[in-house]
Formats: sequence, C-alpha cells, structure tokens
Amino acid sequence: MKVKAKPTRSALKTVLLSVLFCSPFFLNAQAVKKSDDSTKVLTKPTYIAKKVQKAPKIDGRLDDAIWQSAPLAGNMTQFEPKPFSPATLPTVAQIVYDNEAIYIAAHLTEDPKLLRRELSRRDGIFDANTDYFTVSFDTYDDDQNGFRFAVAASGTQADARISTNDTDFNWDAVWESAVSVVADGWVLEMKIPYFNLRFAKKAEQKWGLQFARFVKRLGETDTWAPLDPKVNGQVIQWGNLEGMMNLEPPLRLQLSPYVAAEYQSIGSIDGDGKKFYGNSKSISGGLDLKLGLNEAFTLDATLIPNFGQVQSDNRILNLSPFELFFQERRPFFTEGTELFSKGDIFYSRRIGGTPRKKYDVYGDLNGNEVVEKNPNETQLFNATKVSGRTGSKLGVGILNAVAAPMYATIKDTMTGKQRTFQTSELTNYNVTVFDQLFKNNSSISFTNAATIRNGSGRDANVSALGVKFRDKNNKYEVSARGRMSHIFRDNRATESGYTYDVGVGKVSGNWTWSLNQELQDDKWNPSDLGYFQQRNYFFNAANISYNQYIPNKIFLQSNWWAGLYSFTRFKPFAYQEINLNLGFWGKFQNQSWANYWMNVGPSTVDYFEPRAEGKKFVRPASYRGGLNVGTDDRKPLSSYFFFGVSRYLTDWDNTSYDFSVEPTVRINSHFRFNFQFAPTFAKNDYGYNFTSSDGTFGRRDLWFVNNSVGLNFNFNPKSNLSVRVRHYWSRVEYKEFFNLRDDGTLAKFDGTHENSDISQNFFNVDFIYTWQFAPGSFFNFVWKNSLDSFASGQSDIASHNYAYNFRRTLDSPQNNGFTVKMIYFVDYNQARNALR
Repeated sequence: MKVKAKPTRSALKTVLLSVLFCSPFFLNAQAVKKSDDSTKVLTKPTYIAKKVQKAPKIDGRLDDAIWQSAPLAGNMTQFEPKPFSPATLPTVAQIVYDNEAIYIAAHLTEDPKLLRRELSRRDGIFDANTDYFTVSFDTYDDDQNGFRFAVAASGTQADARISTNDTDFNWDAVWESAVSVVADGWVLEMKIPYFNLRFAKKAEQKWGLQFARFVKRLGETDTWAPLDPKVNGQVIQWGNLEGMMNLEPPLRLQLSPYVAAEYQSIGSIDGDGKKFYGNSKSISGGLDLKLGLNEAFTLDATLIPNFGQVQSDNRILNLSPFELFFQERRPFFTEGTELFSKGDIFYSRRIGGTPRKKYDVYGDLNGNEVVEKNPNETQLFNATKVSGRTGSKLGVGILNAVAAPMYATIKDTMTGKQRTFQTSELTNYNVTVFDQLFKNNSSISFTNAATIRNGSGRDANVSALGVKFRDKNNKYEVSARGRMSHIFRDNRATESGYTYDVGVGKVSGNWTWSLNQELQDDKWNPSDLGYFQQRNYFFNAANISYNQYIPNKIFLQSNWWAGLYSFTRFKPFAYQEINLNLGFWGKFQNQSWANYWMNVGPSTVDYFEPRAEGKKFVRPASYRGGLNVGTDDRKPLSSYFFFGVSRYLTDWDNTSYDFSVEPTVRINSHFRFNFQFAPTFAKNDYGYNFTSSDGTFGRRDLWFVNNSVGLNFNFNPKSNLSVRVRHYWSRVEYKEFFNLRDDGTLAKFDGTHENSDISQNFFNVDFIYTWQFAPGSFFNFVWKNSLDSFASGQSDIASHNYAYNFRRTLDSPQNNGFTVKMIYFVDYNQARNALR
C-alpha cells in the first residue's frame, strides 16, 4: 500500500474527478446558495498616464508636485470575499512616467492602529500578516501574460510573472519602493525601470493595467478593474493603461558579478568503522548577465554559478518504484522560465543535479579504499537562456547549459594514494520553445529538449506539440498535445516512444467540467531532461465541480467536486485501475478553512511495484480519505492540521494513518517560528522487498516521522535570517515474505529472509542570512549541516525507536558547509549616468 501524499491547497481547489449524481456531496452542494452561472460583462476602466520631466523622489511621501496633478484611479470593488461589492476602505492610485521608468503612487485609507505590518522575506508578503498593494501590467496587451509588483505596508517587496492560470513568484526584478504610515492610513511610491519590462516598440503604448489592495484584518481583496471569479483567467479582465507616447526601450544590460568563499567538511566512516573528515576550501567567482537583444527578447546567462544559498531538499526513504520529485530552488532556473514548461518535458533539476554514477563508485572500491570526496551536485560551466515575445504574440525561448564532468576521489587508507572515478560526463542540455498566442486565451506551442553527452553516455531528444482553443466567451476549452522521445546509444538502435493527451471542458462559471484522455506507449522516455513516473498506460477521466463565490451563512467560498478515472495497460492491453474521487473545500466566515477528500476503487493491478518487466501485483479494493483544516492566520497562533486514513477492504488487515500538525507562532512583526510534527504508521503493508532485491514481497509495518522547526527573523524589509532544522526518520519492519505468482497474487515464501528490516535518517540544518544592501545586490551567509544514515539487514533495527534513531543520527559523521557570497548588481544605464 502506498502512503498518500497530503494534498496541497491549490490541488484541493482544482477540479478533480467524478460522477456527481452518486456523491453525498451533491446533496450538500445543492444547499449552497445558488448564483447565476453566467459571467458578467464588465466595462474595463482606462487610466491615462502623464509624462513628467522630473521624476518623483521615491521616499514614501506624496509631496512631489506631480502627484497633485496626476489623474486618480479609485472606485475599487471587492474580489473577495464579496465579488462586485464596493470596497470597505477607499484607495486611490496614480501613474506617471518618463524616459527611464514608470512611477506609481497610492494612498490607502485605514486606521493606523488596525494596520497589519508584519515583516517578511522578499516575495513572502502573501503569507505574512500584512496589508499590501499591487500593480500589474500586461505590456503586450495579449490578455494572457503580465508583470506584477507588490509592496507591503511593512515596506517589503514582491514581484511575479503572470500567465493565464499561473503566478510565478520566482521571477525577480530590480526596482524601488518606499512606504509611510499617515494619519488616515498608509501611502506608497514605486519606481519600476523599463529594463524590468518587455514591450513592443510603438509610438503609442497600450497596456493592460490592474491595481489591487489586500486588507489583512478584513480578508478583503479590492481591485480597480472588477474581476468576475467565475471567469477563468484574470489578465483578460484587467483595465487599460494609455497615454504613454514615444517610449524608447533602454539598452537592457545588467551585470551581477559574485564572489564566494566556501569551506566544507565532509564526514565519512572508514573500513574500521571510525569517523573521519575531509576538508576543502575554495574562493570562486562568477557572473550573471542580462542583455536585451531588442525590445522583446532578453538573454540571461550565468557563468560558473554558485547556488549555495538555496534550501536543502526534503529527502525521504523512497519505497516506491518511481524517482522522487524535488522542487527547483535555484534562481536561474526559476526566474522567467514559464515558456520552458509548455510541453511538460523539462525538469530543470536534471541540469546540475546529482551525477548519474554517483553511487557506482562504492561498487568500485578495493579492500582498503574509502570514498574521500563524492560531489552531490554537478558543477555547471555556464547556462544561458534567450526568451521573449514579439508584437505578434509569438513567444520564443532557448535555454542551453553545459555541465562539467564530475569525479569522485577514492583514497587508500593504508598507502594514502588517491585515484578518481568519473561520476558524470561533460553534458550539453538544450530546450527550445515556440508559443503562439491567439485571442480568448488560445494558443499553440512547440517544445524540443535535447541532451548530448561526451563519450559513450547516451543522448536524447524529446519534442512536444500542444494546442489550446477557447470560445470567444472564454467558457469552453478544447486542448490536445502530442509528444515523442528518442534515446540514442552507441551501437544500439534508437529507442522511440510517444504519448498524446486530449481534453474538452467548461472552464468558467459556477459549474465546470472536463473530459480527458491520455496515452503513453511502452517506449516513452523523457527522463534525460524531463521527469515522468509511469508509462505504457491508457488513461480516461471525467470530472465536475461546483464553485461557490458569493458568501452564504457558512462559507465565504467553497468548491465541491467529484470525478471518475480509469487506467488500463496499453501493451498488452489489460485492466489496471479505476477510482472514484469526491471532496470539498470551504473557507468559513472566520477565515479558517477545511477540506475533505476521499477516493474508493475496486482491486488494482500494479505493473510497476514488481520492478520486473512482465510482472504484476494485484492489490485489493481500497478506500482513502483525509481531512485538512487551517485556522485563521491573522491571529498570533495559527495552525494547519491533517488526518488521513487508507485501508484495503480485504483480509489483508491493512490500515495506514497519516497525521500532521503545523502550528505557526508570530511573536511580533519581526519574528515568527513554526513547527511540524508529521507521523505516519501503516500496519500490514504489502510491497516489494528491495532489501534483498530478489523479486520477493513482504508484509511489513511502516513508521515515518517528519519533524521540522523553522525560524524567521526579519530585521527590516531588506535583511532576513531564516533557520530551518529538519529530521526525518523511517523504519520498515518485515513480518513475513512471499513469492509473486504469475497472476499477481502472493504465495508464502518457503525459504527465509533474515534481517531485511530498513531504517533511514535524514537530518538537515539550513542557516541563511540575506542582506540586500543595494537594489539587486545581496550579501549571503549560509551554513548547511547535513547527515544521513541508512541501515538494512541488521537484526536490531526492529527494536530501535524514534529516540534511539535520533541519537544515532546525531552521532553519525556530519557534513558541514559554510558559504559567504556577495552579489553586486550593475545596470548599464544607471552606471553611465553616474559616471556622467
């Protein structure tokens, strides 16, 4: 039995799968106050910007003469919690521009005693207890893409790239802002240089524009251009910005050179079981570059990058037959990369990830040898991307990266001699994308991903072609996508595979639905530069959802869904799985929320758990369900709770329980900390015995505990300290063993498997201090501590409890890394003006 991952809030609000008429939630959904399923036809407001000869001073004071005469944008309406109702508090905003930048001012009425102003890290204001204001620009007026800039009442900045159904907060611009609290609220000023934006070279600019304000104490979002929550996509509903004449896009050239000093201490155990440490010191430098090739396209490059400041991965013991997915955190691969995700064949962690043969070195050791150095990450020589969108709405993206060959160092403990073992080849990665936008959020895109390795390493090429069409009212959507993969090996025939998926559905309104189909053949393999788990399947799904946007007596908002999906094996065609999924999510009047989900299904046939071609494993009928609850995060103490249960409905007597509690304590506007305690227990779980890896299965009890403590101290809007300590422990205790029959059932193992139990510990400390000492310029101090201990085939594992394993983990050899890194941002235009 697989332990089900805890659903995220965004996933819970997505339409899942279903047959609604048989759902108990259907009856509840009918009790929700009905609203017209049609969307409103809203008049888009227009703002006429004024050009100035003298730029306003960005000091958070609206005493510049220009602000006395610039037009006012007001009359905001609510988006949440009461769509189309008048805003509770008045807000006015203004825009002026010159040849260098666009300037925004806003006056937000509020009782200063009630104003929320918690400090946070950059881009963290949306999770903080603070009010904030945003301005958004659709610079190509394509109704699908935009730039967003936000300032909190605390002074902290945030920015993002906006697309039809996504907001990318990993994108970072370089701009200025200032806020101040006044007698009747707070005011702000923003300066956004044009080098952050991309727009067509025209005599007269026409952009999409949106102002928005969030009042934390009220849980209220107000917008200048009214938004209909039943419409899929917000950019298409923004207002208009006009009046900007004869803008000359500046030469966009920015350099961010860095210098870093590192010290690492790598712990290991020699042949006698003694701990020893290998140390290394280094001073390195590199460069990030942004160059505007024209008004639409930008070249981004990084030379010898250093990503020491990113958070450590949440590693776990992987009992599944599939590779684990890890979130991308490196700035170069998270900023402005929305184009490269179009075909779903690009997983950026492949670039500079773990060397392919990192663990092969341990099978190459001689009697007295130990691994003295074995890098966890592949060093990049460089990475470059060119991206942009033309005036005809054609988006083009090209990404190329070169990864250095990597070597492990092996040392003979008797003679002291060293030798190397190659763990990764010199590799070139390339991704190319073309994405043509049309009216009404329609588009067609082509993506190609290529991997070329030096020497005998395999090469790969994967392509994807996708289309999406919506009607003129933006209510219905038809989509289709086809993909092909090719693997090239020396002296072997090319291995080619394909996949397609099609869908049709209603995407706007209170009621939404969709029908989807996907096929992946048995040779589909995008893994060299992409991520995938299963293949060789045929998938069909039907789902329906009801979305309540107008508050009623119970919910401010709610979402009710149900769905049905089925998997069959493609070659040879055979039944695999069918599942019914039901659930709801609701936000209450007191700003807390709850979600319940469940899915049930008959017996399933698993073709992946046996880890052998032609084998299958039959699981009985099952039930899974879970309850998520989040309390009001405006209070000093808030928390998230989750409880889940899974059970097979046969004599397996198999049940698993998941529990998580994650309280957050806000001490003051500078300091907050949070905890996570998340244990999981599964009794009589049946699965592959990978301790022996001989094809046998086992009945086992599983224990997983994931604990973490996070601390955030924000000295001011530009200086932040974050500390995160995480410990993960797991234990697998086998009770009995089985052979897998040809029909997928289990037969008790006649022989014996002694000491097959497994224990895994991971411990990490991430201590990161960040100071933005100038726009775009940062000083980072990073301490990372990591250690892990894996044990298998030991007779005493079953008797070890959590406390024992925690002590043993702390006694294990530890890896410590210290990095001091300084990045300085230089803009060509500003530097030229300063020199003049």
